[in-house]
Amino acid sequence: MTKKYSTPYLFELARQVGSYRVALDRIRFERCLYCGKELKGRKKREFCNRSCMRKFFKWRAAVSQETVGTINIRAKRKDETWEEYHEYLKSLKVW
Repeated sequence: MTKKYSTPYLFELARQVGSYRVALDRIRFERCLYCGKELKGRKKREFCNRSCMRKFFKWRAAVSQETVGTINIRAKRKDETWEEYHEYLKSLKVW
């Protein structure tokens, strides 16, 4: 059974503001990106502790849509036109 991670504070704020970049600029080094807790001290940190950092990266890995695998693309044949070769390239699908 997989764990369900709550949505990080950064993305909740981004939904409200309408932009991920604006939300990041607004809270970076001031609040924890995962839980939203205020960060104190002179160090420039993005997370309040290691636990929040791990949860953030686990959440990101769980929701990412990365393609896994390799597509082998053959070279253009001598007897093939460029249009035919481009049709071949368009026909390739990500599995």
